[in-house]
Amino acid sequence: MSIWNGYYCENRNIGILQFESLDSDTWDRSIQPVALLNEETGFNNTMNSMMDHVWDGFYTGQLRLSRFPGQLETGKDYTIEMTSTPPRKMRYTLQADLGGVKLKIPYPVAGSLTVKANGVLKDYTPWNKEIGRHSPLTKS
Repeated sequence: MSIWNGYYCENRNIGILQFESLDSDTWDRSIQPVALLNEETGFNNTMNSMMDHVWDGFYTGQLRLSRFPGQLETGKDYTIEMTSTPPRKMRYTLQADLGGVKLKIPYPVAGSLTVKANGVLKDYTPWNKEIGRHSPLTKS
């Protein structure tokens, strides 16, 4: 739209994914930059955490909350790559009118994770003998 000197997006499948560390070191451990990737489309939204929250006179206090808001297209699969070890406890929130997303978060060591949605514990993903790995996520 030339009067705006901008574009009007007609894609209704746009959402905001916000995720943050809930670990006790969320203010002083840096996990950024964080890349939100979609291999199918080539989408790459590389993000830094929120701004420095403390000033010591002329200098910043180097305290940054590990919180990341990013825009994405819903109905797609994404990988979240962090530049350091992912926090043990995190919160993810998707604000969208339509659709959801599937998130893959590579961890450097094998382990078991607990996942809750709206405070309700989700069952673990069962092992699939036919494909020799965990069953694919159903996005439900």
